[in-house]
Amino acid sequence: MSLDLERFRAGFLDEVEEHIETIEHLLLSGDARTSNREQLDAIFRAAHSIKGGAGTFGFTELATVTHRLESVFDRIRNGELVLGDEVVDAALHALDSVRAIVAAHRVGAPVSEGTGAQAIAELQRFLEIPALPARGGSTTSPTVYDIAFTCADEGKRASTYDALLGAVASSGEMLSFDLSDVFRVTLRTSKPEAELREIFAFVAGEDDRLELHEQRRDSATESFGLFDGTAQNVNRSSSQPNILHERKGVHKDESIRVSLAKVDQLINLVGEIVTAENILAAAIRRSADHLTNTALADAAEKVARHTRDLRQIVMSIRMVPISFILGRFPRVVRETATKLGKQVELRLSGEETELDKTIVERIVDPLTHLVRNAVDHGIEPPEERIAAGKPAQGRLELIASHRSGNIVIEVIDDGRGLDRRKLIAKARRNGIEIADDAPDKEVWDLIFAPGFSTASQVTEISGRGVGMDVVRRNVAELGGTITIDSEPGAGMRVTINLPLTLAILDGLTVLVGRSTFVVPIANVVSSLQPTPEIVKRLPDGNEAVYFHDAWIPLRRLHRIFRIADALGDPQQGIVVVVESGGRRAALLVDALEAQQQLVIKSIETNFRKTPGIAGATVIDNGAIALIIDVLTFVHSDLETAA
Repeated sequence: MSLDLERFRAGFLDEVEEHIETIEHLLLSGDARTSNREQLDAIFRAAHSIKGGAGTFGFTELATVTHRLESVFDRIRNGELVLGDEVVDAALHALDSVRAIVAAHRVGAPVSEGTGAQAIAELQRFLEIPALPARGGSTTSPTVYDIAFTCADEGKRASTYDALLGAVASSGEMLSFDLSDVFRVTLRTSKPEAELREIFAFVAGEDDRLELHEQRRDSATESFGLFDGTAQNVNRSSSQPNILHERKGVHKDESIRVSLAKVDQLINLVGEIVTAENILAAAIRRSADHLTNTALADAAEKVARHTRDLRQIVMSIRMVPISFILGRFPRVVRETATKLGKQVELRLSGEETELDKTIVERIVDPLTHLVRNAVDHGIEPPEERIAAGKPAQGRLELIASHRSGNIVIEVIDDGRGLDRRKLIAKARRNGIEIADDAPDKEVWDLIFAPGFSTASQVTEISGRGVGMDVVRRNVAELGGTITIDSEPGAGMRVTINLPLTLAILDGLTVLVGRSTFVVPIANVVSSLQPTPEIVKRLPDGNEAVYFHDAWIPLRRLHRIFRIADALGDPQQGIVVVVESGGRRAALLVDALEAQQQLVIKSIETNFRKTPGIAGATVIDNGAIALIIDVLTFVHSDLETAA
């Protein structure tokens, strides 16, 4: 019989990705290279766990790659091989192959032929190098283990034992085995006990039990109190911990794996509850007896309080630590610095800072560009740093923190910084007008102009004249901002400010005719009632409003969205000044209504992408309001297109 493992497939692939991150982090942390036994063991165990699971699922190429990786680190642990740069490079390439194989299996696609071939060949080379001279001590001799595993579910018992047999057999020499009610094996192996337990931990259910002890010791304490010595007498009321499950960290009252789709469904339902509660509260406020019916008012307040608590808890489920992405940057820095012949130390801070998983995934590319840019353009080569009185090794910091309800990510380097004169000269060659005495902020912002680059030559890392403008746009699409501070010769600081989540919005509701729109509060700079002298028509037919010593474009929402009953005279309406990506625009509306916290709904899911609209929401009177896409209004002229 064969075990139907399809329902475990996604969980296994998730675990593989976690193991990859663990191995990569340990390889790049530096501790493993100092012969830190604990770190080396952790790398070995992670590779072994992937190999064991891959064998169970029949993922042959995945098992082969990780088996080679496991064997290389077994030699390193035994003092036969040194963990140098070449081994680290080969191991990282192997992890890339593992990622590619996992990606194929995740979508059910065939693994491309030869995906792991190069990695296997690179690792095999280190298995053929003669062992280093022994530094004393004796070689570990094989150990004989008696193993008894009981599957509590009788319906799955035979197929589970059948699947386990292959994994156990690949770990050593089976002297005897029995696959009846209890999976019994006598195994001679050089593998440590912890690795044998991992084989069973992968397929174990909550009530399954394992007994494993060495024959040569034959000590009852080796079974950890899981069995009383006979497979038939399992003490289910024992207070001893189930080591099988403690090692996996899957106690039912600690954590469970839940698909992101289910979390999204839960968030959507909570959003509906929030909307209904807002409507209920507004209806109670409008009712004639709301001042005298204290019981109704108290009940409404209690519902509102519990709804807020529920929303916070549910939103926290989507929160993940930013270490989810920061952990990949040691490798980015290492590879980039190596290609450029530079020495760079990376410091990470605030990895435990949490934000919405959607934002985490979408900020990866902008951060990667900033990090590579800092290593390429910012940090100088060793000889240049020494000549400037700096250490040969440059410093790059990635810092994450919470500030005022937002998350702030800083990319800081101690390199050469930005050159004002070079930036101004490049801007003028590109047709950008800027004064010699312009403020630093205005000069630094030049690097966000499309096609702007001061690189002297094109490389595969940067200098292609594109990039920083895309970084700013990507950050703005997440409702965030990006700023630069630089000191010539001392380095540069890039600060990204992001919302914690994209599911909840603090919005300003505005009226345009009888239609209600929502402007994200994070983008609102000011509001004012314009006078004739601050509004003018430009030669191209568009209009502008004078605000804080600058003319900014005026966008008439009633024309853009073709609303007939709205105010047409700016002096009778209100102008809302908004900002995104370093640019501003003035939105003409009839009136301001209120500030509300709202649940965002997608327009594209139920209709189609609409220019100028970022989504929709239900406000407290039960009406649907469209959310203004500020980024579109400040970067394009929708009014002319309309």
